[in-house]
Amino acid sequence: MEGVHIREIAYALRKLGNEVYILSPPGVDIENPETDSSKSKNRWITKIYEVLPQSILEILRCFYNFFAYFRFKEAVRKYKIDFIYERYAFLTWVGPYFARKYRIPIILEVNEASGLDQVTGQVMVKLATSLEKRIFKIANAIIVVSNFLKRHIQKMGINEDKVFVIPNAVNPEVFDPDTVEDNLRRKLDIEDKLIIGFVGIFLPWNNLELLIDVFKEVTRENPKTHLLLVGDGPLKNTIERKVHQEGLRDKVTLAGKVNYRDVPKFIHSMDICVIPQSNQYRSPVKLFEYMAMAKPVVAPCVEPIKSVIMEYEDVVLFEPGDRDLLKKAIRGLIEIKNSRKKIGNKARKTIIKKYTWQNNAKKIVEIYKSSVHGQNVN
Repeated sequence: MEGVHIREIAYALRKLGNEVYILSPPGVDIENPETDSSKSKNRWITKIYEVLPQSILEILRCFYNFFAYFRFKEAVRKYKIDFIYERYAFLTWVGPYFARKYRIPIILEVNEASGLDQVTGQVMVKLATSLEKRIFKIANAIIVVSNFLKRHIQKMGINEDKVFVIPNAVNPEVFDPDTVEDNLRRKLDIEDKLIIGFVGIFLPWNNLELLIDVFKEVTRENPKTHLLLVGDGPLKNTIERKVHQEGLRDKVTLAGKVNYRDVPKFIHSMDICVIPQSNQYRSPVKLFEYMAMAKPVVAPCVEPIKSVIMEYEDVVLFEPGDRDLLKKAIRGLIEIKNSRKKIGNKARKTIIKKYTWQNNAKKIVEIYKSSVHGQNVN
């Protein structure tokens, strides 16, 4: 999802009339992710990340700073840069270093911080925390995706006035139910089913095993229901085994990894979209994609999700990890077809009004003007 976010923000900033130059790691083509060469390189990089221990990955990330140093140096020499917009990554410091050296304003987008990621088990936490404090102090502005992250950064002694909360978003022109092909159900041979769906990476933090457990109970009560899981990841084999062990082979479709441009088609084929698990600091992009496709969403009641929908009530929430409440939420949407459509349509209206990458890009430009010229941010 990092690539989607970076690419969409770059496109949105360009649509506002800005020139955007993207510096990315070796082998990563953010702007053309679907080319054969880019796919091959991305698969190679993904395999390395899956095999190497976390300690080695963090050492490699430290060394990446020296590669990025020369890329930044060339960019500063070649282009007239008004400001740097960087998606902050654990143990990286080159962007803020060049910003301070050449007195270029820098806005950091922070999606996670040291010590918070319990999934990968960060190793160099003390070093990263020390670097983060310096980096965050250098930044002219910091954009975070949740109030939790804002509070976390404030505790580091960073002025709250330069920390802005902007949740993730979606491109509603790409995720548009009125322009998507409507024949995928037939291709998947699930045309007459009520589809409960998930799109994402098969990783522990998404807790797909909980969703499968709940679905097993739901489908006993409602034999017409079917579970569609779209994605890939380290837990793919685990999920496949669980589906077989639970006797759900005919009830669950594992679509595998699909091109991002095809994701709207798969969401369009779903009747109910589920986020089985999230946490207090992430802003799940899939939430906005589901909503943009006018689908009813079942999601855990964590602050980043609740803050997005509390004003509009477009999502059915359940207590995180509560199997019975997740089942109750799904069952409730199964029973009331008219409400599913109503909730979905309302969700898309919310997206159009507030949660698009274009809106986020406008806020970024406003923050830049405020941090550099002292203009007020609307």
